Amino acid sequence: MINKNNVLILLLAVLLSGCGSDDDNTAPTVPTIPEGFGSTNNLENIRGIWYQDCSEIEGNLAKKQRVRLDQRDIELTVWDYRDKGCTDLSAVNTFTGQYQLEPSSIFIDKNEVFPLEVIYVRSTSTPHSPAEVELRNTNRTCDRDDWETGKKIDVSDWHSCFPLFDLQDRQHFRLVRNQGGKLFMDNRLKGVDANGYPKAIDTDWFDFQSTPD
Repeated sequence: MINKNNVLILLLAVLLSGCGSDDDNTAPTVPTIPEGFGSTNNLENIRGIWYQDCSEIEGNLAKKQRVRLDQRDIELTVWDYRDKGCTDLSAVNTFTGQYQLEPSSIFIDKNEVFPLEVIYVRSTSTPHSPAEVELRNTNRTCDRDDWETGKKIDVSDWHSCFPLFDLQDRQHFRLVRNQGGKLFMDNRLKGVDANGYPKAIDTDWFDFQSTPD
């Protein structure tokens, strides 16, 4: 059993080879989760629904986040705002999939870290401001110009959404620490090391909300 009050969980969001490239139009664009993936997980200490209140990011922007970690299912919801106070909502993005705990741990800065492989199979995006809608339609974000305020679009086809979901951001490591009932995730804006691991943990934590149904 992993120590509940002093644990770092490493989330690795992988882009499977089956996703193909932009030049390979015959390859599937949505990963397939292998049979039995995540069936041996033993992460009761992070299982739950966690919520992060307003957190500043670069460029006078901010976000709120909620992550749901079930026995093997994961759902991440991100609310993007155009102001530091989280009053001017720009868009809401969701990512759903499954995760699997790897059998061996590693150490980062003398902290034991457990690799967790994550496969996202569905994502949606909903713009919530006229400015965001205009920007997306002008830039043909996700190869489309029919964005509308409050309209949720399934953008699970990764090929067409590079402007919204950058390839590099879909293949990286995440650091999460559960300490005293608070969940801390990494801050990738502070850089990554030579192995792709984030160098810092975000000081804005996720509070435990409830246990998944």
